[in-house]
Amino acid sequence: MKLPSELMNGQDYSVFKKGIRPMWEDQANKRGARLLITLDKKNHQEMDSIWLDTVLMMIGENFDDLNHKIRGAVVNVRPKGNKIGIWLANKNDEADNIRLIKKLKQVLGISKRLTFYGHNSNMALYNA
Repeated sequence: MKLPSELMNGQDYSVFKKGIRPMWEDQANKRGARLLITLDKKNHQEMDSIWLDTVLMMIGENFDDLNHKIRGAVVNVRPKGNKIGIWLANKNDEADNIRLIKKLKQVLGISKRLTFYGHNSNMALYNA
């Protein structure tokens, strides 16, 4: 598998649980949301590291009692900036979603605030 830094602008990678399509309209994603990690366009090593660690956490079910809340992850390579989105089951489970954010930040070594968006919306629900 190529690293995200090897993808061309406009390309994406996605990894989702079996039976879940990387689409907002998928039944498993309709009530969901995404946690967005915005990355420095020039820091390819950070993007590759966070992507690989995120995918490994999903595969290894390292989100403790919240594994069932994770639907998948997407990395977007764009000219204006790269993003990694972790798709979650329910945008209204704020307490669980914040616990997931804290777990990700701890494991991935991210200190900046991360933004949480409902699907099909560019309006942030909250930051953590």
